[in-house]
Amino acid sequence: MAQQTRFRARTIGARTLDVLTRAVRGEPPAGHAEQWAELVDAGIASPRRELLPRWHEVLTEAATAPVRFEVDSRMGRAGMRSRISLTPRIGLSITERRRLTVTDDEIAVEAVEDAVEIAFFEPRIIWPAVQRTLPPSPAVRAEGGADPRLERTVGVIRDVPERSALPDEVLARLAGADVEVGLVLQVDNGSETPFVTARHWLEGDDGRLLEVRLLEDEVEVVEVPTGTVAAEIAWLTVGAFDLRSRARTVA
Repeated sequence: MAQQTRFRARTIGARTLDVLTRAVRGEPPAGHAEQWAELVDAGIASPRRELLPRWHEVLTEAATAPVRFEVDSRMGRAGMRSRISLTPRIGLSITERRRLTVTDDEIAVEAVEDAVEIAFFEPRIIWPAVQRTLPPSPAVRAEGGADPRLERTVGVIRDVPERSALPDEVLARLAGADVEVGLVLQVDNGSETPFVTARHWLEGDDGRLLEVRLLEDEVEVVEVPTGTVAAEIAWLTVGAFDLRSRARTVA
């Protein structure tokens, strides 16, 4: 998770992230000397236990972000989870490495690395923000080229099913996959029930990109063009902010 020039990224401990989260909520900065020292060393806080202005601005804005992605990916047993908060002005990602236990019908988290990367970036580069956390597979990291809007058969869902709840024929396709990417998008649309949709891709035989399509009444696995992951994330982001804009207009 090396820092890139287009991002401002820092790596801190998981306990330090917890202290940082409390500071954003305005809780008193008493105690936790080791964690505050780490925040100072990372250039996030001052020796007086105050968040530096830019970080305070970004973290406060991200705390109420209307658009949120959760991206889970793996290559073999090595996994990554990235939680991304987006506003029209800023993107914030929190990414952790995981060790997984993988069986034919279940993926369980075995251990989580203590180091957590926190980064902020411009929303227009959401794809590079996601791409850098994905497995080193051309199938899922390819730049966008396909236009997912040409064939929209992926439905809006409220609850992402557990892996064990998927049909046997879908599980059979997943069992042989070594690379997977799953994402959930949640958009605050101004109602009590947020808009939620999910995507799930895997690398099939010969490096082909496959998509698990979750519909209201069925699940299927289809081959999709290389570049679909990039194109879909860009399309979902634009659509999310358009949905927000229309919801606010109606309100």
